[in-house]
Amino acid sequence: MNRVYGSRKHSEEGEDTAVKCRERRRRRMAMRRMAVKREAGNQGIVNLEAPVYGTVSVVGRQREMVDEVSVQTNLCRPEINGFQPVHFFGVFDGHVSALCKELMHVIMKEEMMRVKVVGDGGGEMWRLAVNRSFHRMDEMAVKLCSSDICRCNTQLGSTAVVSVMTKEYMLVAKCGNSGAVICREGRPVDLTADDEGSCGGRIMSRPIGFWATSEPDISVTKRESRDECLILGSNGLWDVVSSDAASKTVHQCLGENGNSNVELRIDTDVGTKLAATLLARLALGRRSADNISVIVVDLRR
Repeated sequence: MNRVYGSRKHSEEGEDTAVKCRERRRRRMAMRRMAVKREAGNQGIVNLEAPVYGTVSVVGRQREMVDEVSVQTNLCRPEINGFQPVHFFGVFDGHVSALCKELMHVIMKEEMMRVKVVGDGGGEMWRLAVNRSFHRMDEMAVKLCSSDICRCNTQLGSTAVVSVMTKEYMLVAKCGNSGAVICREGRPVDLTADDEGSCGGRIMSRPIGFWATSEPDISVTKRESRDECLILGSNGLWDVVSSDAASKTVHQCLGENGNSNVELRIDTDVGTKLAATLLARLALGRRSADNISVIVVDLRR
């Protein structure tokens, strides 16, 4: 009779599945981030109020990359927000997208910091500050493209979708055919009225450039406990993926990779990075013909 040795050991090893390995890896990553933030926090470097986010940007089927993604957490603490932190997220698509990435958040910081709150006119002041920021950015782009330095076709311009986020509100400003959608309990929430041909839940206007107005569409939305995430993307995403499909994809992704423990979730960005990557892959699978850039911001509290 042949005896089989080590069967118990092999059985135990078989139970060590890939799922368990991923869970251990997530816990190690979360512990490392917590340790780094505790050490940096003691030095006054890290603000734990910063939102969790994930980004991805791929060239897709284009020959060159003209998309740019910009994230600036804890951008400033303006009086208009009660000296509390404001966070900036932006996706730019076009010839002057690099310039927008470099300067848009700087301009917005200047405009927000110069606002002095008088009475209860804060909401309108937010809109005016953002509106001025877009106009200033447009003027800089026009001057650059008209100079001997650039000599480009200024009609190309750049689209821009920008979110300015606080603890209680989320402002989204938009020029062009990039877009933004809030996912609330797995469903897209309209931010502003759509242009003809756009998918539900996105906001549309015209791009920054000579031939079109740089007047942005602006929405101010009060954050709710049911909010799951904010999705910003270039038209390489929205041309082939509806707001509803994007919301369902991220809802499932965050549900599988999220955690009911708020403190742990704050310290891990695995879910949002995976969600952004899945959206980009979905767009590629549906044969998007443009560059694809996505930002997913976790809004859960």
